[in-house]
Amino acid sequence: MAITGLGLLGFVIAHMIGNLKMYLGPEEFNHYAEFLRELLVPILPRTVFLWLMRLGLIGARGYVGAELIKLLVNHPGFTIDFVSSRTQPGEPVPGLDGLRFEDLDAAAVAARGVDAIVLALPNELSRPVVAAVNAAHPDTVIVDVSADHRFDPTWAYGLPEHYRAEIRRARRIANPGCYATATALVLRPLAALLAGPAHAFGVSGYSGAGTTPSPRNDVEALRD
Repeated sequence: MAITGLGLLGFVIAHMIGNLKMYLGPEEFNHYAEFLRELLVPILPRTVFLWLMRLGLIGARGYVGAELIKLLVNHPGFTIDFVSSRTQPGEPVPGLDGLRFEDLDAAAVAARGVDAIVLALPNELSRPVVAAVNAAHPDTVIVDVSADHRFDPTWAYGLPEHYRAEIRRARRIANPGCYATATALVLRPLAALLAGPAHAFGVSGYSGAGTTPSPRNDVEALRD
């Protein structure tokens, strides 16, 4: 009976917070969520309060980082603790009043001690951050959007349509790429019918080259 009552209390508070987030500004909501964490986390297990997870976003300048901010700012499950960008330190974070981009190195990220970190960095740049977090706070959930850990068997493959159970238990999640996601979703229902390995051909627009200026995303260079 007591467990049922606590579960109901958590359900009511979660919905209350979801409603509040629609009316409060992001900064005010983050302060309110932090107050609830300090008040209630000692009473109930941490996993009950997934809707109060403190999250840090690394590499927010790119397309993926910008879209993640849009999704997270109105999500009742997270409070954004910090947003790191090497190219925009000091500038305000769009949609998050009072929060500014910071230029944080791996040690500074690990020192924040947040519940979850999303790494939206270019390939081959996430490993120092992961190493620092592993050493300081190994229970922190890390989602790596880059290709750095997609073939690491110690990381869950972040395709929830096929690996939802593994992702729920994981502390290290490697996000699949766009081509791999599209191919897996199309072929999985047909896998038992295939006589041999499948071959996929994908074509991307230049946004796939990221936001850092280069010949790969220069419209003039790509025109012909």
